[in-house]
Amino acid sequence: MKQLFLLLSGLKEGEVVKYFKKTLITGKKSGSKVVVLATEEKDMTFLYKLSKGQLVITYHFGEWNKFGFPQHN
Repeated sequence: MKQLFLLLSGLKEGEVVKYFKKTLITGKKSGSKVVVLATEEKDMTFLYKLSKGQLVITYHFGEWNKFGFPQHN
């Protein structure tokens, strides 16, 4: 998946990886970690809107609180 985003975006590997994993730093969920989940059960979808010339990517993500407990199902 990472290789596909490298190709599509033209960004460097380190920049692309930052989009897959984040630590929230503000708000009620400060300290929580979020990660993109793309598996056979959790699909990632690519939709190209020809009239707008726009690529829309939808995905699921997982969230773990600052103590490491999952906040997703």
